[in-house]
Amino acid sequence: MAMGHLKTGVGRFISELVDAMARSDEDHNYLVFTTPFGQAQLHLDARWQVSTPVMPLPVRLVWEQTVLPALLRRHHIDLYHGQGFTIPLLKLTASVVTIYDMTWFSHSSTHELTKTLYFRAMIPPAVRHAERVLAISESTSADICARFPEAEDRVVTTPGGVAQVFFDGPDDPNAADEVLARYEVRQPYILSVGMIQPRKNLSRLIQAMHRLESVHGLKRQLVVVGKQGWKNDELFSVIDQAGMADRITFTGFVPDEDLVHLYRRCEVFAYPSLYEGFGLPVVEAMAAGAPVLTSDCSSLREVAGNAAELCDPESVESIAGRLAALIRAPAWRGQLIERGFRQARAFSWDETARRTLAAYTDALNERGRMG
Repeated sequence: MAMGHLKTGVGRFISELVDAMARSDEDHNYLVFTTPFGQAQLHLDARWQVSTPVMPLPVRLVWEQTVLPALLRRHHIDLYHGQGFTIPLLKLTASVVTIYDMTWFSHSSTHELTKTLYFRAMIPPAVRHAERVLAISESTSADICARFPEAEDRVVTTPGGVAQVFFDGPDDPNAADEVLARYEVRQPYILSVGMIQPRKNLSRLIQAMHRLESVHGLKRQLVVVGKQGWKNDELFSVIDQAGMADRITFTGFVPDEDLVHLYRRCEVFAYPSLYEGFGLPVVEAMAAGAPVLTSDCSSLREVAGNAAELCDPESVESIAGRLAALIRAPAWRGQLIERGFRQARAFSWDETARRTLAAYTDALNERGRMG
């Protein structure tokens, strides 16, 4: 299998899945292609060989389509799992591909142009040629089948899980106070987590924070956790126009042991994304004990269940109104927290690994029948 740079949503999905498979599968040997950073995130035993090929940027396409097939042949690989939307066009093994979302087609304007062109070209042949196509939610599975109906009988849903630290991280008030002070966070605050890029809908969230204060009379700090992504000029223009710079804190990347405290201490966790293949921060927030506001669309409705307040992500008024309702209803926030604990327990990386291994078996059997 191949995996890239970690700690984005996709990166966490890959690293947690690989670690879970290492815990549960004692029958097979694995070769993982990753970056040096990726290697440092994994916790693998001797059955897992890790390779960190040197790839000058930008050469993903060339490497995947030329060097990788040669490596698969050299190492006598029986099955290849492309964990980043694509697989080699030269098909030498049984193959499985993970599709995290279909935003390269449905929300292409929120992506960088070069990546959009690449994935729009490479996802269709990957879906056509893979013995199994893994979707990380029922919503994503439906989106794949709608665009590629011929693949419907090969699409398998493998939902994500929740890292145990979000359930079990120490509830230490002194440590939490230190974390909040270090990131210059003032209570009460609204928290949002995710790479800073257009699909996360931060521009509307910030406009909603302004409305929360000007219309509803509720002044709050917004804390945004995540690495800088792309196409964020509009976001910072919105901040300037709304005069909100002094009430928004961008922390950058935050390690899990700090993030747990930020989840637990927030008044509301707000995630009004325009579209998500799964939405890991939603289940992380629930596991850590935060009341959640998220979007009534894509996989977010599915992942949230009855354990979150839902809003229309394209309506500033809806986002602000739902935030105000939550802030003014502490009893309802408490109910959502209790429901959130139960909902988060439904998502397990060990179950993700079990479904993935079953897909591997089916892919190998299908490849064998085809000769």
